[in-house]
Amino acid sequence: MFKVIEECLKMALTRDLEKPTIGVYYPSLLPSRLLRQYRIYREGIAVSLEKSGVFKIGELLHDFLSGALKSDGTLTCEFEKPIVLAVKHGESWIRISGRVDAVLSVNGENVVLEVKSISKLPGKSLEHHVMQIQPYLLALNNQRGLIVYLEKHRLSWRIFEVPFDGKLMDSILKRAKTLHESLTSKNPPKPERSWECKYCEFGSKCEESKLGPSSPPPSSKVLLKK
Repeated sequence: MFKVIEECLKMALTRDLEKPTIGVYYPSLLPSRLLRQYRIYREGIAVSLEKSGVFKIGELLHDFLSGALKSDGTLTCEFEKPIVLAVKHGESWIRISGRVDAVLSVNGENVVLEVKSISKLPGKSLEHHVMQIQPYLLALNNQRGLIVYLEKHRLSWRIFEVPFDGKLMDSILKRAKTLHESLTSKNPPKPERSWECKYCEFGSKCEESKLGPSSPPPSSKVLLKK
């Protein structure tokens, strides 16, 4: 009986191999180290049961917030809204594609909402999450968005307003173009030392991981969100 239950739990948490399509880049992944992204595109990534469990908890918290928002009769909500940005790069086009957790309509204003489950509430919005929300704001022509952090252990929360930042958006587009050039030329990007090194699935292949990570933020999981 125990084995049957264990197998059911494993099947519920098992995720397919993730291997994105070259030419399509994701706001949730672009803030990550370019070499890590390169290897994900080239080799794919098998998500461990441990990480799958973390993602599942995050999905449950997303569902909790979605239910809370739907219960408010003054809000108009659209969940998992797809966005696509097309960018000309040389002779080819590249796409930035993703899904916004929610778009809320409040008093005639549309507000982009991103939800992040986290082990400890931060004192400010985290840089990689601020980067992630920029393409959503641009695609939906919004000047500001909200990031909601939900703490897993106590179900407490913290909300930060994030304005559209043109310079930051330019840097995201530059990362997408650099990644595209590396992938199409099959020339891996140079390693970047980062807090991600401690959590990277390809750490054993990377010399930077032996140097040790820089100071990690409270949230260190990057999920490919299509």
